[in-house]
Amino acid sequence: MIRSSQRDQLLRLMRDLTRTLASVAGDRKAGRTQATLTAIAGAERALLGPMGAVVPRVDAETAAQMLGEPLRIAAYARLLHERAGASTGAEADALAARAAHMAAAARTRSPADDPGVEEFIGGWS
Repeated sequence: MIRSSQRDQLLRLMRDLTRTLASVAGDRKAGRTQATLTAIAGAERALLGPMGAVVPRVDAETAAQMLGEPLRIAAYARLLHERAGASTGAEADALAARAAHMAAAARTRSPADDPGVEEFIGGWS
């Protein structure tokens, strides 16, 4: 089970990302898209830590196993979803599919009484 301090850190990370994304939303200029991708990359580094070189390269089920906690899996799914929204073409489609798979893995592993997973992935997956 995730410790309270880890849960707080994840929630803070995602709250900060949401705030950053909201500040660049609505403007489709290249600079804003780059700002969005930069914010997502920073959040991914913070979330994945030393696993950052491996998790994006393995299949979604293995990535979910590596991340372990449903809330961490959901946070990664949200980051993938946001990256897909800032991308185009086949890359966007692949990221969206991976985000959906990761969201499903988070939901499968999440206790029924934990609203945190749905807070990250509800509404788009």
